[in-house]
Amino acid sequence: MRSLPIPKFSIVMASLNAQNHIEEALVSAGEAGARVGSFEVILADGGSTDQTLQIGASFPFVRVLDGTDSGVYEGFNRALNAASGELVGFLNADDILLPASLHLAGAQLSANPRSAMVSGDVLSGQQPDTAARLRHSGPLSNEGALFGIPAINGRFFRLAALRSLGPFDETVGLAADRLMMVQFVKADLKGSHVDQPAYFYRSHAGSLTIAGSADSHIRVYEAEVALGRRLVSQSAARSAFNAGYDRYHALSLIRHRFGRFRSGPSGAGTREPLPRPGLVPGALLSWLRWRGRLSGY
Repeated sequence: MRSLPIPKFSIVMASLNAQNHIEEALVSAGEAGARVGSFEVILADGGSTDQTLQIGASFPFVRVLDGTDSGVYEGFNRALNAASGELVGFLNADDILLPASLHLAGAQLSANPRSAMVSGDVLSGQQPDTAARLRHSGPLSNEGALFGIPAINGRFFRLAALRSLGPFDETVGLAADRLMMVQFVKADLKGSHVDQPAYFYRSHAGSLTIAGSADSHIRVYEAEVALGRRLVSQSAARSAFNAGYDRYHALSLIRHRFGRFRSGPSGAGTREPLPRPGLVPGALLSWLRWRGRLSGY
C-alpha cells in the first residue's frame, strides 16, 4: 500500500541567549525535517545579546522572529502565529529532536485524519546515549494531564487543532504546557502514539525546568500553584473534572510549601495557605500514581 504524503511541518522554537546549544538543536531539526521533505523552523527570539540570532539565521530553513517577550510561552505563541505548516512540533533551544520523529508522527497523522496529536516517548538526561526513556502508558486523561509529565515537545499536533485551543496562557508561567494538555482533554480531541523516542530533553544548569536546582523547582512549584488557583476559580458546576482540579491545586500548595522549606532563602515568596485536609489524601494518591510518568497520548 502506498503511504500518504506527509503535510508540511512547522517546528516552533523560542530562544534567549541560547548559543551554547541552539546549533545542535537546529541541526537535529534539519535532520528530522529532511525525512519529511517540507518543513520550516520558526525561531522566536526574546532579545538575545549573544550569538543566538546569528547561529539561527545561518540555517536556510530557519525563519527568525526578532523581538522581545516575557518568556518561552510567549515566544511559542509568536512562532505559532507565524507557522505555515499543517503540522507543528515544539523544540527547545537546548534540546534535540530525534531523527525519525517527524516522519513517524507525520505518517501517523496522515493515516489517521481524526487524530489531532501524535505522541512519542521522550529521553531525559545530560546526553542522549545515557538518558532515561519515559514511555506513555495509555491514552491522555484528565488525571494524566493534571498530574503526569506533559512533555509537549515529544508531541506533534495538527496546527488547526492546536489553534482551536487558543494560545498558551502566559499568566500561569511554566505550567502553560500542562494547561494546554488539560484543554486538549476537555475539548475531547483525540491522540495516538508511536512507541519510539521522539525527543531528548537536556538536563543542564541553564534549563528552566530540569536544571536540578532548588530555584528551578521553586519556579515550577509557583507556576503549578498559579495554574491550580486558575482551574479551581474557573470551575463552576461540580464534576469529575473539577474534583481533579481541586486535588491538583491541593498538591501544588503542598509541593510549593515543601519546596520553599527545603530551599531556604531562595524559596522565599508569597506564603500560600495549605489545602483543606480532606483534599490531601486524594492529591497525594494522584501524585504517587503519576510521579515520573508521562501524561499519556
